[in-house]
Amino acid sequence: MKGTAALLAIFAVLATAQPVVAEEPECYDLKIRAKPVAQIPTEIIDDPDYIVMSWPWFIDLEVERVLDGEFNEKKLTALAVLHTRYIAETRVYLLRRNMLGGLNILRPERPESLTRCDAGIEPMAPYIRPAEGQSLEDYRLAGEKAWADYLGYKKD
Repeated sequence: MKGTAALLAIFAVLATAQPVVAEEPECYDLKIRAKPVAQIPTEIIDDPDYIVMSWPWFIDLEVERVLDGEFNEKKLTALAVLHTRYIAETRVYLLRRNMLGGLNILRPERPESLTRCDAGIEPMAPYIRPAEGQSLEDYRLAGEKAWADYLGYKKD
């Protein structure tokens, strides 16, 4: 009887356990030295039941130099998950391709341990997944409006 109870307890634990999911490979596609020239937060959930510590932002970067990877433009827009904006100073950014064809800014605990992604690595999920019928640009425009309203000015 005790053996049956123990076996049932094990099955109960296994049935309620979360499935194990492989984490994204710890790598980057592009390493650049750049300066943030625009930083637009997405709208924050306005619900008293939520405490928002970090949320998606659009970060426009002026590329000073490509340190690793292939990139020929002087500016790019990437998605980041932040609590507040970056300091507007030039710094090194590690970026990863996302499934929407854009880039995510990575914030690894140990950036020095990351290496460039192998060619066969799939892009990662974007930090923002637009709802049906919407685009990232819709989210950016809504964020710009909310930010302008919060700061008390209108964007022309």
